[in-house]
This record gives sequence, structure tokens and C-alpha cells, in this order.
Amino acid sequence: MKHRLMWIFRTEKINAMAFRALEMAVIQNLMNNGMQPNEIRKYVEDLGRYLGEMLYIGYHARGGRVAESIMDLGKIANSFYIFLFGESLDKIKYVFENQSRVRLHLIAMDGLPTCRGIVSPHKEIKFGSFIIGAINRMLELKRDELEYSRAYCREERCVATGDPYCEIVIEFDVPLEVFRRLREKYGGEYHVR
Repeated sequence: MKHRLMWIFRTEKINAMAFRALEMAVIQNLMNNGMQPNEIRKYVEDLGRYLGEMLYIGYHARGGRVAESIMDLGKIANSFYIFLFGESLDKIKYVFENQSRVRLHLIAMDGLPTCRGIVSPHKEIKFGSFIIGAINRMLELKRDELEYSRAYCREERCVATGDPYCEIVIEFDVPLEVFRRLREKYGGEYHVR
């Protein structure tokens, strides 16, 4: 509760209840039209890509903090989350693996505001898909500025599908020399404070 109250007057919150209702209506319509769950998830992610482009442009136009490294993205993701929802993420951590991959885990123990209080009609339909699409588009826009060759975001866990919390994972493929430099500086696992 505390991490929500401290931001309540400093943010541009979206109405999560209205957003959930809209997303549920879109998903129900797609199901009624015979789309399969994996197609629905992809469709909603594609819708989110449009939002990602608008948010990216708007965030920078308002003077939002700009990432200089993938290691800045955890704090920026939390600032962006606060900007959208008026609360902060509960856990943010980086994991270094396979000599070329850095994984960023963004965890909301109560679930994402877009996922709370609803039940997905299918395990493959996660209610953070719209946000995932937006993040993937923003990652595409940042690729030339940061030190990764590929980045991909997915919703690993979702309270709407029965998981105990929501977890977004962003995987970055980075050149070996970048991986070694970051791992040497941050260790095998780094928790953002």
C-alpha cells in the first residue's frame, strides 16, 4: 500500500478498471470471432505496439530519463510504471546468463493493475499482453542507442491466469565484451533499488 500512496499525486495514472474492461471486451470479441488464444495474445500485443510508439515519443517529449545502458532500463521501467499506474514495481532484477544474454525481471507481487481482479478465459491469454506489445515496440526504438543486438519482452507470469504474481521478463542479447563488462560490474544477479 505504501508504494502506491507515495505516488498518488505525482503521476499521470491511467484508469486501470476502464482499461481492463476495454481489454476484456476486445478479447471476448476476438474469441467470439473464432480466434485461437495464441492469436488473441499476438493481436493484443500488436495493438500495444501502437501505444508503445506513442508512449515512447510522449515520455521523451516530457523530458523522461533516457537510458544510456540496458542497466538503466530497470529504474526507467519502474519510473514509467509509476507514471502509468501510480505505483511502483515490487522487484526489479537483472540476471546474467549464457555469456551473451541479460534478463531483466519486472515483478508486481499484487499483479499488474491491468490484470488484478479478473480471470483470463485461457492460460495463454495474459492481460499484460497490451503492455508487452508496447514494451517490445519501445525496445525496437531503443536498439540502435543501447548495446544489444536483440531484445524481447514477454509476460512470464500473470495473476489473471492463476499465477501468484505478474512478472515481465525482458531478454537482451548483447555482444560478449558488453556482457563481460556488465557482469564484472554488477555480478551474476543485480537487484535494482
